[in-house]
Amino acid sequence: MQDSGCGADRSAITLRTFKSHRIISTLTTVLILAASVDAQTALAQQTSASPDSGLQEIVVTAGRREELLSNVGVGITAVSGVELEARSASSLEDFVSQVPGLNLQSFGTPGTGVVAIRGISPQGAAATVATYIDNISVGGAGNGTENAWYGPDIDPADLERVEVLKGPQGTLYGASSLGGVIKYVTKTPSLTTTEISTSEELNDVRGGSPGTKMRASVSTPIIENKLALRVSGYYEYTGGYIDDVGIGGKDADRGYKSGMRATLLYQPLDNLKIKLNATIQSSSVDGNDITDDNGTNPSSFQPLYGYFEQKRYTPESYKVQTQLYSSDIQWETDLGSLISATSYSTYNVRNASDMTSEAAFFPGLISPTDPAGAIQNLSSDQRTQEFRFESKRLGIFEFVAGTFYQHQAQTNKSLYTSYDTTGQVDPSGFLGSQNNTATLDEYAGFGDATVYILPQLDVTAGYRYSDIQQQVGRSRGGPLYGSPVTASPVLNFAEVSQTYLAGIRWRVTDEVMLYGRAATGYRPGGQRGVPPGAPPGFGDTYTSDSIRSFEAGVKVRALGGRLTLSTDAYVINWSNIQTLIIVGIYDTDGNAGTAKSKGAEFEASYVPFDGLTLRANTAYTNARYTSTNAAIPYITVGERLSYVPEWTRTVSVDYTLPFGTWKPQVGAEYVYRSSQADISEPPVMLPGYTAVNMHVGVQFDDKQSLRFYVNNLANNRGIVGSAGEIANSIPYGVVYQQPVTVGVIFSQKF
Repeated sequence: MQDSGCGADRSAITLRTFKSHRIISTLTTVLILAASVDAQTALAQQTSASPDSGLQEIVVTAGRREELLSNVGVGITAVSGVELEARSASSLEDFVSQVPGLNLQSFGTPGTGVVAIRGISPQGAAATVATYIDNISVGGAGNGTENAWYGPDIDPADLERVEVLKGPQGTLYGASSLGGVIKYVTKTPSLTTTEISTSEELNDVRGGSPGTKMRASVSTPIIENKLALRVSGYYEYTGGYIDDVGIGGKDADRGYKSGMRATLLYQPLDNLKIKLNATIQSSSVDGNDITDDNGTNPSSFQPLYGYFEQKRYTPESYKVQTQLYSSDIQWETDLGSLISATSYSTYNVRNASDMTSEAAFFPGLISPTDPAGAIQNLSSDQRTQEFRFESKRLGIFEFVAGTFYQHQAQTNKSLYTSYDTTGQVDPSGFLGSQNNTATLDEYAGFGDATVYILPQLDVTAGYRYSDIQQQVGRSRGGPLYGSPVTASPVLNFAEVSQTYLAGIRWRVTDEVMLYGRAATGYRPGGQRGVPPGAPPGFGDTYTSDSIRSFEAGVKVRALGGRLTLSTDAYVINWSNIQTLIIVGIYDTDGNAGTAKSKGAEFEASYVPFDGLTLRANTAYTNARYTSTNAAIPYITVGERLSYVPEWTRTVSVDYTLPFGTWKPQVGAEYVYRSSQADISEPPVMLPGYTAVNMHVGVQFDDKQSLRFYVNNLANNRGIVGSAGEIANSIPYGVVYQQPVTVGVIFSQKF
């Protein structure tokens, strides 16, 4: 049994690290050579091509102002709404392969898992990547809801784009953006035209049951040029493919997701815009995607019962609901834009897990004939207010400056109870409970300023000051703890952080930009459980950690927009790492050691002729501990950080055939992830894996389209995540790639 950073049981989720090294795919090299061969011919072709024959330039808001992607002096990847729609993306998992340096390790349930950027992955309960919807932070900076493992995985339906900012973003995006930021940018309703779109999807997983997905959106002016509304909604049913040989039966991981998003835009004056936004999403699954492994030899994975099979003695359902309500008021002046962003959000999780596999720890309390389970309820209420000013270009100078406040109220409750052999709760079977409450208040001021030394050369400096105050209360006890339920004294603690940014951009030509960037990041400390048997003086809290990052990169947009290329290299130093530390049979959160992550990223897109688009990306990440201590005996100096593949790459091709008003389309994608580490005791190394996806379809008169797809064409059984541990005979849980999946999507626009 494990005691989390918030005191909650983590027996079903323990985690580790891995080793593998492979060379960059030759397909990537072929793409670059193709882009450079016979440039004069390519230019001649594009001269007579239509204006939209090149790659559309994406406008992003990474620096809290609109800029062309090719001009942003930081590592960033943007996935457009068109691409998200074409992929029928439902979650981060569906487009993570498009972003070099971004990794997701699944824990077997939508909304659970670990997100890492550039090797900065959470080694404990608190997230290292911040999530934003437009200008609003969601998920919070505190660890009260274990946001390293449970996070708002927003459905990307009807979005303008998703921006992934890499490296620490502390000056503009605040605490807990150590590794970077994932930013969902919603579509703005049109004040002049009406747009309606719908799509329907049917899919089937080999060995599982059929699923379906439906989406619809409408944008319409209510008062032309003054008031407009955009509303979108979606529903998805997943049929499941994991069989539980215990109580769950066939397709135990079936579930659903539904949600809606609405934006009301009011423009009473030419220089005043008011946007009101609402996002609501709920999902529920009856079980997880975990296959039980025999656990006898972690280097040779073999299912305990069969591939895509598990055995559960108690239910393992998972439900999550996310709500976000916000306002964004923008007033344009001669000097710049004054913006007020206000939000209220809630995040609620109910996670039921089977504890019976831990019977050896609690003889007489738990056994296969007297099973036990945990029901964990996590909730977070967050309010934010930001005022900022984004200046226009004032001679050689421009800047962004503002203030930020947030209040979070978080609870983490766990109930441990006995069940009967049919999976029903035993009313008299109380085994223990934990109840943790926490509040976090942050007051911050920030600013970034840019000076244009020359028209082609500019420098940027940034600073943020944050004062974070937290209050923690907790109670726990019961037979599992060997003590009655008792409450601990309320704790109050505070931390002050200062983060910095320095950057330089040099536009060598109209097509080539060089940049350099140095930045720091910060993650606040938090509460933790004090395990039974902890040594004297073992505190209820642990402290902050910090990042220092240095990167340099090149961005190219050439051949009249037919070629875009971005590459960068970085070194990141991580101090006082928040990680899991061991106390007896328990683990909890603490600080232990330092690490360094260094690597490089590359992505390119090329249109050799109209209709054909080639894309490739790859990333190398070497993230390793540089010092450790006795609190984490399973980690040694030089060992790789958990959840970080050393190599990733994706290569894709899409071709639209010139065929009158009908446009047949065909495409394929190859994805590779090298080995990565999981935090189990002893360490477990998850092998690398590949996937090949294909699609064919036809676009009818720009209004309707039909698309067939096959994911995981070779039906590979690569391991994309895990949840469990090898030690103490507890079955190790493996998350395999979803078996080959076929589907059809029909889309319409009106």
